[in-house]
Amino acid sequence: MENFEKIPKVLQQMLILENDDTVFHIEDVLYLGEKLQIPVVFDIHHHDIHHPEDYSLQDIWGRVVQTWNHSPLPVKIHVSSPKEGKDDKRHHDFIDVTRLMSFLNDIKGTVDHVDVMIEAKMKDEALIQLMQDLKKRADCSLISEASIKL
Repeated sequence: MENFEKIPKVLQQMLILENDDTVFHIEDVLYLGEKLQIPVVFDIHHHDIHHPEDYSLQDIWGRVVQTWNHSPLPVKIHVSSPKEGKDDKRHHDFIDVTRLMSFLNDIKGTVDHVDVMIEAKMKDEALIQLMQDLKKRADCSLISEASIKL
């Protein structure tokens, strides 16, 4: 921890941690984020692979949100979908809208704003497809006709 303090403050303020499914699981990055006041990006796919049902999402999410208290930026999450089967670590070309909406409904009301960063092989096409999929859902008020023209 003492080496962290040797990093210039301006660089310390640029650091953001993210959980993965192999080495740095959510409890690991939360420990560091809380200890060093570094924001934690919650990666849904990595969490699903490592801890499908082991942890209360509400407990984890509350801790993730708290790590952003020292940042001027909004809370951020990463969303991706498994390429083949729920345990596949590889990213799919597109995003599973059902999994994303399940997560967003679970955290509804806990933050005023959350940035959703997409990790998908088809990049822009994945975003466009996700926006179209969201517009079709009755449980999604995120997308309005005025907000996007596809």
